[in-house]
Parts: sequence; C-alpha cells; structure tokens
Amino acid sequence: MNLLLSCGYFLTQTSYSILAKAFLSSIDTIHLLNFIKEVSELVPPKNVVDTNKIIYGFAVSRQIDKALLIFHHIKKLKCKQDIFTYNIVLDILGRAGRIDEMLHVFDSMNEMANVVPDTVTYNTVISSLRTARKLDLRLFFIKEMGNK
Repeated sequence: MNLLLSCGYFLTQTSYSILAKAFLSSIDTIHLLNFIKEVSELVPPKNVVDTNKIIYGFAVSRQIDKALLIFHHIKKLKCKQDIFTYNIVLDILGRAGRIDEMLHVFDSMNEMANVVPDTVTYNTVISSLRTARKLDLRLFFIKEMGNK
C-alpha cells in the first residue's frame, strides 16, 4: 500500500502483475480484500485507476476468479467503476467463455453503474460472442452498437 501512495501514477502494469502473482498460491482472500479496501479509500480518481490495474494484473496472471472477486468487492464497497473497469471485466469473462456472466455485467453497466458502453465495450462483447458462436446475440449487439 505504501508503494502505491509513494509512487503515485508511476507504477507500471508489470508492478501490478507482480502483485497479483504474490497472491497466486494463496487461497485465503482476506488479505487481498483488505488491500482492495485500502486502495478504494485512496483519493479519486487514483483509486479507480489502481483498482483497474489490479484487476487487469490478476487477469494477466490467469487468476480470473480473484480478478472477478475484486470487481465484485469494489461494487460492495460502493466505489466508482468506470468504462475501463467494465471493459476489463467483460474481456476477462469473454476470454474465459463465461458468456452469460459477461452479458449480465454488460446489462448492469447501464442499469446499476450508469456507465455507457463505448466502441471498445461493444467490440469486446461482439468478439466474445463470435468465439462462442452466438450469432443471434452477436447480430443484436452489432445493431445496437450501430444505433448508438
């Protein structure tokens, strides 16, 4: 935590990946969630930027469930989540083939978080649907993206 505070915005994504790897063999998530709570208490927008980088670091180290745990924990803490947060999580779920969860997160963006999907969001969802061979849903999202 002190490292985040002292370095400001100068930590590289590699630093966040190293942080995630430190939790690789741990099944106890108490320390992780306490750390995320501390990060969430940083001054905005730093807390959003850092939590996004942490989620991404866990995704890169193939700790998908921990990345999603962090995402849901941040929501419980009522921390702001931005378009980058959602795009990272949608990509994680899409790559993992967890299409139903991905679509649920997409729906919750507008409804609960008031985050408007952008081109990256739609491309992420459409690409994941192509991989999952969900042609009907893919066409729906292509039309929706065109309308917006």
